Amino acid sequence: MSKPAIIEKLEEFLNKHTPPDEECLVIYLLVEIRKILEHENNGKYPLCRFYADWCVHTAKDKVTQQIKLIIQGIHKEFFDSIVKGLPINKEPKLHGFLSMDELRKELRGFLQEHGLPDSIIERENWVGFQNILVRILADQPINNPCKGIKKFSYTLDSRGCAFAEIEYEHKPAVYVTFKFGGVNKITW
Repeated sequence: MSKPAIIEKLEEFLNKHTPPDEECLVIYLLVEIRKILEHENNGKYPLCRFYADWCVHTAKDKVTQQIKLIIQGIHKEFFDSIVKGLPINKEPKLHGFLSMDELRKELRGFLQEHGLPDSIIERENWVGFQNILVRILADQPINNPCKGIKKFSYTLDSRGCAFAEIEYEHKPAVYVTFKFGGVNKITW
């Protein structure tokens, strides 16, 4: 399918399904964005590409340089907090990744560049999109995202609360696995 045809379909989709309220709609949106990015083949919007890939794999074993750098930053923040005896919960890189702020910025740029409606990135719509995306990604780990971390994943508990987990290759201080989060809905 040609790029203009995909953009036309995406415009119709965004006008009809914002905010998306089902997993299949979030996956469709990301896959169609990925198709446009493949047509352009210019390396722009790497997080949009990464999340589109991640949502359709049972595990993410091929890690992009950008995700590797993000996870390395989170890893460093954790170790710095452990060494300083500080709580680990509001570190900037961790919060940025979990809030998907950078993905939101990229998605805004992508939608605006292609003349597509961008109401999906408005606060309430974004929170709904994010909640569905986290549930899609649950139990689809990023394996070996950087040296020292064996796995990053989202998991859901029996109540449907989402948690993020980092499993270390080697035990840092007191953690083998560090679990954080635990809300029914993400509210940043």
